[in-house]
Amino acid sequence: MKPRLPCIFPMTMTSAEQLLLNVRPRADLRLEDFAGPAFGHVLAACNALLAGPAAPCYIGGEEAGGRGALLTALCAEADRRGLRAILLPLPELLSLGPELLAGLEGTDLLILDGLEALAGQRDWEEALFHLYNRALATPASRLVFAASLPLRSLAIGLPDLRSRLHQATAYMLPAPDDAIRQQLLVAGAGRRGLVLQPDVERFLLERGPRSLEAFIHCLEQLDRLSLREQRRLTVPFVREVLGRLSG
Repeated sequence: MKPRLPCIFPMTMTSAEQLLLNVRPRADLRLEDFAGPAFGHVLAACNALLAGPAAPCYIGGEEAGGRGALLTALCAEADRRGLRAILLPLPELLSLGPELLAGLEGTDLLILDGLEALAGQRDWEEALFHLYNRALATPASRLVFAASLPLRSLAIGLPDLRSRLHQATAYMLPAPDDAIRQQLLVAGAGRRGLVLQPDVERFLLERGPRSLEAFIHCLEQLDRLSLREQRRLTVPFVREVLGRLSG
């Protein structure tokens, strides 16, 4: 089963946020896990947002390319720095109505993920347009939009919102390949202090999940289970864990 990422990280709550779950970010996700040239431009944008108020940005890319994990890591890092960060998974929240967006402009870091879910829904598009304007008028606010599609491919019907969104700096996550998976494996294992022998690394790259989202989750579970069961990371143990995760 695909791991579920946390959806919102409020430090204090507005009336709109009362509708949402207060879920803390996963502790074992870091922006540095996305090391390597493929993510360099996106990481630079994330670090700029964390350093201080910056222009809105748009991050496009499939979930399989690690979009959800990257956004969660960004929220977790903001939380560690004492920033009030909220990540809204829009497709899961549509039933709550566009009034959900009221009062969120004071958030230090506001991430709206799954923006394609709002396309063509006039009430949501108008609510997002007004939130965008209020956030721009709030000096400390940082806005991040994210979706599976490139910005130019979003079928936003409201011309004013479309114009606003195109003012954001747009980034696309790379399509996952073996070179990127190896970079994530080396970075993630190194940060966690995991010792991977060449045969184990090769086995993970050949037999591990192709999706970056699932691959990162797999590495987390290997770390957790090896500590809990006091077992070394050998090929038989990794094979066993992969079987548990796919079962």
